[in-house]
Amino acid sequence: MFKKFLIICIKALAVIFVILLLAFLFRTCRTFGYKVFSDRAKDVEGTPMVVHAYVHVDEGESLLELGKDLEDKSIIRDRYVFAVSLRFMDDYDKIGAGDYELSSSMKPSEILKAMIRKEEAGQ
Repeated sequence: MFKKFLIICIKALAVIFVILLLAFLFRTCRTFGYKVFSDRAKDVEGTPMVVHAYVHVDEGESLLELGKDLEDKSIIRDRYVFAVSLRFMDDYDKIGAGDYELSSSMKPSEILKAMIRKEEAGQ
């Protein structure tokens, strides 16, 4: 009798664990998706927290490497969110090598526009 009760309790705990795990994963994915598609700047223009920095982009640099550089210079909050959000935007593959002046008040879409190669932007 006790063994049967113990098995039922273990199964119930396993089901509760799976439900809580799914709820956690859903919440985490929802939050990540919101950050990717919200296109928000790290800081608000006009506040003392805004950071301006020069960023050098090498030819063939990946979006994740670019995101790491921007995160290290406090331009963006999260390199992974930045890289994924740029992947969903048009012309992300037209980022040109060079030096760019960026600020933490720029949205990811504005950062992308600032970094698109000049000769291809006019076409």
